[in-house]
Amino acid sequence: MSLSTRPRLSVVVPFYGVQDYIGDCLESIRVQQLQDIEVVMVDDGSLDGSRAVAQEYADRDSRFHIVTQKNAGLGPARNTGTANSSGEYLTFIDSDDLVTRHGFAQMVDSLDETGSSFAGGNARRFNNSTGVKPSWAHLHAFAMDWPATHVTEHAVLARDRMVWNKVYRRSFWDEYAYEFPAIRYEDYPVTIKAHLDAVTVDIISEPVYYWRERESGDSITQQVYRYDNLVDRVRSAGMVIDLVASAQKAVRMRTHVMLAESDFLAIVQAFATVPDADVDRIIELGHGFVERLGLDALLQRPRFDQLQYHAMMARDVDLLRELALFRQDGGLRGGARAVKMPRSLSRYEYLYPGRDRSYIPRDTFLSPSADLSLRTAVNDVRFVDDELRVQGTAEVRHLRSNANSRIKVFAVSKSLREELPVRRFKDIDSHGQLSDVGFELRIPRDQLARWSVSEDAVRFDLQISSNGKRKQGLVKGLRPGSATWQPGAWVSPTMWLQPESSTGAELQLSWRPNPWQLVDGRVEGTDLVVEALAPRPLQVAQFILDGSQFADELRYPATCVIEGDKTRITGRLPLLDVQAHTDDDDPYLQMTTRAVRVRAAGVNEDLTWTGTPRSVGTQVGEHQFRLLRDPENLTFLRETAVRLTADEVVLEGDGEGTELVARGRNWTGTDSWTLAWRRYLPGTEEFLETAPAQTGADSWEVRTPVRDLLDVPGVVSDIDPLASLANWTLFCSSEDRNLSTAVLPEPFLIATLPVIAHLGTHRGTLRQRADTLHLEIRDDR
Repeated sequence: MSLSTRPRLSVVVPFYGVQDYIGDCLESIRVQQLQDIEVVMVDDGSLDGSRAVAQEYADRDSRFHIVTQKNAGLGPARNTGTANSSGEYLTFIDSDDLVTRHGFAQMVDSLDETGSSFAGGNARRFNNSTGVKPSWAHLHAFAMDWPATHVTEHAVLARDRMVWNKVYRRSFWDEYAYEFPAIRYEDYPVTIKAHLDAVTVDIISEPVYYWRERESGDSITQQVYRYDNLVDRVRSAGMVIDLVASAQKAVRMRTHVMLAESDFLAIVQAFATVPDADVDRIIELGHGFVERLGLDALLQRPRFDQLQYHAMMARDVDLLRELALFRQDGGLRGGARAVKMPRSLSRYEYLYPGRDRSYIPRDTFLSPSADLSLRTAVNDVRFVDDELRVQGTAEVRHLRSNANSRIKVFAVSKSLREELPVRRFKDIDSHGQLSDVGFELRIPRDQLARWSVSEDAVRFDLQISSNGKRKQGLVKGLRPGSATWQPGAWVSPTMWLQPESSTGAELQLSWRPNPWQLVDGRVEGTDLVVEALAPRPLQVAQFILDGSQFADELRYPATCVIEGDKTRITGRLPLLDVQAHTDDDDPYLQMTTRAVRVRAAGVNEDLTWTGTPRSVGTQVGEHQFRLLRDPENLTFLRETAVRLTADEVVLEGDGEGTELVARGRNWTGTDSWTLAWRRYLPGTEEFLETAPAQTGADSWEVRTPVRDLLDVPGVVSDIDPLASLANWTLFCSSEDRNLSTAVLPEPFLIATLPVIAHLGTHRGTLRQRADTLHLEIRDDR
């Protein structure tokens, strides 16, 4: 192939058994900003309808073509795709995942600029029941932009083990003749070698890849404790250990720690379920692996991991089983309880299994003093009866609070330190037990107005005395719901109070003197008419929709009417024009978010939402537009694919007749939708649903008996009282659209959460989780 006809990028997409997902994957590739691509779809002997979907793309787009091979696994399929590709650059996509629209262009442009060997970008996890969230596997390595760097400069890059969020220079790939081994976990040996071989690499903190999380868990995770799966895992890890053996010490240690927190745990946790017939060979497999891994890497891990290491080295099968079951059953959730050691005034140890084993160093059970720290959580923040109420929990980590524990709370700022009355109550602690951890602050509006005079942000300093330990710190740990989406309130005619999360994640009261306000919004045809109130007289103003790296800033004229010492500003946002300038980079929700501001005297002013607590929006074409507020109560415009949204969730009725009632809007203009609460069965894609409700053309309501949601089977775990009995998500489905997805909670609804329902000892807590409404059922016994 001549250089003039050579595509810039080859995209290799192996597929096998993904008929429900491959269409979305290929569509996210087809609409890429970078159009000069070839897409090599490798049919790895797929037996379902995946090939038919791939063939549709090959038939209608000449850039797509299919290569067929007998089923050999993901690694060989990638090798086949590489052998049949010709691009200047090379990338790999798993066929159930998605790529952001600008992802390829970002990485290729970066490589063009720096000349690096390859570029990698951040990733997000997603699915229908939990929405979109950061990928834990990429949290550290892709936290910052690092162009033209190297793993020897940033050893954290040794944690980067996935191949699919990257674009490789083809000449680099061929120079080192990379091939994927014919095993599971084929990514890490190739990825770490590429990091070591590279001249430089480009790290992009923006997400370029959406990694699907199956409703039943990761696809390979379902087989994770099978012996053949563990063999592949150890083989892969062994290759990685060999590759970093002569690497810089920091790189080698980062790699070993990564293997300790993933591959080592997979092996030792196999003992929770391993059949007796497989015990001896898993012992040999694991023993050989941990010998190579070494104790130094495990010493960087929690004490419980070290216990499992010692049990493996001693080939203590009984203890390995006990420890694996303890972890599997949630014994580490919230951290294990610690007790004071005999004949010691200040030393504590964890009640882990294995304390009777003489071969385990005693200090492995010790609770480091740093572990016994202050833990706070803020569960609810809202105005009630002209006072701000803050409810939360406070405890010393790992110690059981009792009635003798004491809490003091001080409001603090640069100019303030004032003790506040504290109401104490029992609540669920971090170990899932009902303890004396709850606290409530009630702060009258006139007291808040007095604090606001200095305009210094106010935080809350909490002091606790429990079990002989004294701890102090700022109240933090804001839980999803009213604590993170509090709308704020006026504390005087000119001062707005905004509870929010500080940069250090503490609860903070911020003051906005004479804020610019969003006071009204309405839909007229395909236009959104917005009204703002400026705190001073103005003659000229514009409404501004923020731009991004992918979309230009938009400006629209406004009319100004002076009202005393203020100005009412009215503008029209033409949504067709906004849509024409949309360049979203979200392949799942197709979401674009733009801050709405007013520009006056050369300054862009944020708009605090003080109007009706309800979003304003409409459908334009295949997208919907909603005028909303963010967690800091500032105004923005959001464009997404059409979804149903929830405005209200309340409990109605009494006793056995209590119902959980959810209401919202239907933006689609059709009544073809049904709504129901759904919960997935563990380890499967199967689910149960409550009785469905039909939507109206404009709105919907779902009334569900609380008994139908909370009366679920399950046994409280002595090891893990925090374990959920069930988890429900509100879904909407349309056969006409061939779509089933979670209902989106509106910000004004989130500000009213949590909603808590009870049935006997069962408690249901409704909160926002990512872009979903999530009802978690627990037993309070």
